[in-house]
Amino acid sequence: MGIRGAVALLVLAASAACMPATAATALKPGVGPQAASTLAVQIVQLMGQGRYELAWNHLYPQHQAIVSRARYVTCESLSPLPIVTRVKVLSAEPDLISVPGLDRPVVGYTVTLRTTFQDMRFGTYDVHHVVHVLAVHGHAVWILSAHRFDAYSHNLCP
Repeated sequence: MGIRGAVALLVLAASAACMPATAATALKPGVGPQAASTLAVQIVQLMGQGRYELAWNHLYPQHQAIVSRARYVTCESLSPLPIVTRVKVLSAEPDLISVPGLDRPVVGYTVTLRTTFQDMRFGTYDVHHVVHVLAVHGHAVWILSAHRFDAYSHNLCP
C-alpha cells in the first residue's frame, strides 16, 4: 500500500449515510462537535507520529475487539504515514454513521479534515479526508473504515 493507501485509513468509513441538513441538525451524537474535532485531529497526529498504540486506545470498543493493540500496531506500522505538518478541521457535522460490524447506522460526527503532509518523494501536499467519531459512555471514539475492519476481522493486515 502506498502513501495514498495509508491516508485511506484516515478516511475511516467513507461510506457514511448521506442525510439532508435538516435531519442532521436534529441528531444528538452524545459528544459535541468540539470533542469530535479534537479527537479526529489527535488521531491523525498520533498516526502521523507512528503512535498507533495510542490511536488504538481511542478506537471504538467493538473494533478493538476484532484487532488487538499489538496486531493493530504491527499492521499499521507496515505502511506509516508521511510527516504530518498540519491538521485543520474543515467541518464537524452530526451524521448517521455506517459502522462496520453493526447492522444499523449510529449517530455520530463526520469530521472533515485537511491534513498537510511532507514526504521526501512527493514533497508537501494536502489531503482532505473524513474521520467518523461516535460517543461511547460520553467519550469520543473513532471507527475503522469498512476495508480495514474487513481485513482485521479476517486476521489480515489491510
